Amino acid sequence: MQNNSKKNIFCFSEKSLLNELAAKVNHDIDTFLTQINLDTLMRIPDSYSEVDDTGEADLAFRVNVSTGAPILVGILLEHKSGRDPIIFDQISKYIHSVMKIQDKNRIFSGIPTMAIIFYNGRDHWNPLKILEKSYPDYFRGKVLPFQCTFVNMADIPDSDCLACEDTATGMGIIALKHAFNKDKLLELLPQFCKFLDKMPRNEASCLLDKTSIYFKKPLRFGNGKASFSAALSL
Repeated sequence: MQNNSKKNIFCFSEKSLLNELAAKVNHDIDTFLTQINLDTLMRIPDSYSEVDDTGEADLAFRVNVSTGAPILVGILLEHKSGRDPIIFDQISKYIHSVMKIQDKNRIFSGIPTMAIIFYNGRDHWNPLKILEKSYPDYFRGKVLPFQCTFVNMADIPDSDCLACEDTATGMGIIALKHAFNKDKLLELLPQFCKFLDKMPRNEASCLLDKTSIYFKKPLRFGNGKASFSAALSL
């Protein structure tokens, strides 16, 4: 697995994403967060996996449980910008590969893992519903060998993104959510300029550089709508 800043499609804070935005639209994530200590979130080294040039990606983390006990669980963030018929096989193989603790005193090397699928595609799609639709209610949530939940970025309100205390998170969600709608991007992205102006210039430029992966062209730090309009060729 390679390390490349361009590949970090989650250009915002994963902690902020989970805590401030995703939990507001997904009960499973909200409940999960009550059981972990998010302050202990730790990226698993070299745990990046890129699907192709679309910016789709996996990021894996370990985190302590909220009780204070020295127990770790896993979090996998999976981004999809289109339908993927083998998504669960991909996630399963990835979890089996990286969500392990090598300790001879452990009876099982794996750790409980929550896989969170973030989807920003054009079409309506929910692979969990497709997977579980033929099963009786008893098996709902038990079909997969890991915990999994689905977040359609379209369900995260623009107002929450614009009000997010973490500018990178709010801006990153807007960019993902409206990646296929340049008019909407032109309407919303300039509203972050007032926050970018308050950031150190190198941080603001870095944020724009990371965001530019969604447009396959650089975004330059400038003044409001005209700057974003030029950057997006509108």
